[in-house]
Amino acid sequence: MVVLVVAVVAQTKSDVPHFATDDWRYVDASDAMRFYLNKNRPTQTGKTIRAWERVELRLDTVEGQKEQRRISNMTTHAWQGENVNVASFNLQVEYDCTKNQFRERRYIFYDANGAVIEALPDYDGYKWKPVNPKSIQEMLKIYACENRLPPARLLVTATHNKSLDASGGSVFRIMTGPAILD
Repeated sequence: MVVLVVAVVAQTKSDVPHFATDDWRYVDASDAMRFYLNKNRPTQTGKTIRAWERVELRLDTVEGQKEQRRISNMTTHAWQGENVNVASFNLQVEYDCTKNQFRERRYIFYDANGAVIEALPDYDGYKWKPVNPKSIQEMLKIYACENRLPPARLLVTATHNKSLDASGGSVFRIMTGPAILD
């Protein structure tokens, strides 16, 4: 019981950013998730740039439910034997624009009511990964590195790629359709 109280106190610290619904711009969706970017200006930290992204799980699909189980099992509460159902999460992503790489920095997990399940602190140990061409991640990187919002229309068409859904891979799918990056 004491552990639960400590976790709740950690989640209410002032360093956990709070976002309004209007802070997000819809980018695209996969069979399992909807992707958004934060419209506030990305933060430059030395040679890298950090931006916030939002992922909402599509709980009306089998793929979304699988992804919910996978992501929910990543939380500390699940490790402690609690029943956790993550419905969405925000993540801060760091981009190395010159090397075309990214890595996650922070995660904030939410339930279906928007309550914080867990807010993980900034972590410098995530590995750098390449940004795949014609991917949602590439669109988000362009926004972060060039501060260009994508147009408010369908940006990418995708075919289902099960290799990254509910498999422990990146939450961003490799997109196989054309990208419009006006």
